[in-house]
Amino acid sequence: AFSANLILNKENAIEFSWGDGAADDEEIDFSGQEPLGPCPKCSANVYETPNSYTCQKATGPAKTCDFRSGRTILKRVIEREEMVELLKKGRTPLLEKFISKKGRPFSAFLVKQPDGKIGFEFEERDPKTAKGKAAAKRSPAGALRILGNHPEDGAPISVYSGRYGPYVKHGDTNATIPDKDKADSITLDEALELIAEKTGGVVKAAKVAKVAKVAKVAKRSVKPAAAKAIAKRKAA
Repeated sequence: AFSANLILNKENAIEFSWGDGAADDEEIDFSGQEPLGPCPKCSANVYETPNSYTCQKATGPAKTCDFRSGRTILKRVIEREEMVELLKKGRTPLLEKFISKKGRPFSAFLVKQPDGKIGFEFEERDPKTAKGKAAAKRSPAGALRILGNHPEDGAPISVYSGRYGPYVKHGDTNATIPDKDKADSITLDEALELIAEKTGGVVKAAKVAKVAKVAKVAKRSVKPAAAKAIAKRKAA
């Protein structure tokens, strides 16, 4: 039997610490066993042992190879069929439920590297999914979603879940969403109205002022044309 510790290095390669090396000196009789496939390092046969998948030339005092791959990698058992596919095709299907150093589960392919070691290869992410995750990282802490930016100061208006129900937040202003079931469908305009009510109509007043300013500019632009029309009528 073998006892080994598994180490994941910076290059995502799997390395093993085999203790004091006493097991390396033990000759293993593989007669009667069916090999899994060719060794990635020396092309000799790889066999199954209680704790690892081992090259037949990697045991005993006269060993000439050092290939061994643990039957358990990052708390996930590597099945015999998976190792057979790795040795024959150079990679496994996507394997789930590996556990990272931080205790988080992840999925990856096991692949043969050019030096004969076994390493990880990760699934390519969908650009849309990656973009969505990046946007989520930019969201205010704790926000369920961002509705948009306030028209006056550009600050984000977000939806939160609070002790007394969902609410929208703009700066230091929190406005409760009256209909709790509408938290997932509330629009930016509706949120602006709630915030305006909470702040005494500041947003509405600002909108009125903006409309008045536009009307005033339009009125000034009409005056010259009106003056010309009056002058033309007088000349006639």
